[in-house]
Amino acid sequence: MAGVNVSREALTGVRTSLNQFKIEIRDVPFSMARQADMLQSECENAIWKVESQIIQLKQQISGKNAQLRQLQYNLANVKNQLEATEHAKRITEQSLAGIENERKGCEKELSYQRARLSYGDENEQNQCQQAVYAAENQLSILTEHGRQAAWELQEQEGMIQRLQGEIGRIEGDIRYMESELRFLEAELSRKESKKDRLNMAYNNLKTELNAFTNSVKRFSESALTQTQQDIAGVDQCIQYIDDYLATNL
Repeated sequence: MAGVNVSREALTGVRTSLNQFKIEIRDVPFSMARQADMLQSECENAIWKVESQIIQLKQQISGKNAQLRQLQYNLANVKNQLEATEHAKRITEQSLAGIENERKGCEKELSYQRARLSYGDENEQNQCQQAVYAAENQLSILTEHGRQAAWELQEQEGMIQRLQGEIGRIEGDIRYMESELRFLEAELSRKESKKDRLNMAYNNLKTELNAFTNSVKRFSESALTQTQQDIAGVDQCIQYIDDYLATNL
């Protein structure tokens, strides 16, 4: 009888192990599904992170383009101001040259009339004196106009220098902005390529995981069926032993 009891204990141990195996093998598909979900979640998070970076880069590029357009607009305005100031300067130079010619002519006339004062009768001297007064008055007016024109010319030359400096500064800002845009656009291209690679890897991973999970599920179902059959066989053996023991008792 002792041998029979040992056999029964051994079979009971086998049944316990088979039941434990059944529990574990039943959990395998769920465990695999959780692991697959975790992997897919990690991939989705990586893709989302890159998509966020792409959105930020596009926003930065949009902002830089707006700044670049403003700089180009400012540059065009300053160039128009420079062109207008240079044109005004040429007019002032022409006006100053005309005033200078008139002033020289007036000085000659004044010298001539003053020379006439030294000779001639009284009537001629009176006429010459009036001519001298007129020439002196005209010379004073022309001298004042000349000073104003020279001051305007100096202001225009200063304005031209300032505008040329402003143009240089804006053109430098434009070059810097264009350099930043090229860098951001290159970075955007790299991020978009990375996103494409991640999407491809993610799709491949999903396909592989689905295939592997389905394989594990089929294996688990097959193993459960076989284990259940083995448990049934062990239960039958134990039943035979119990029947045997009951009969002998």
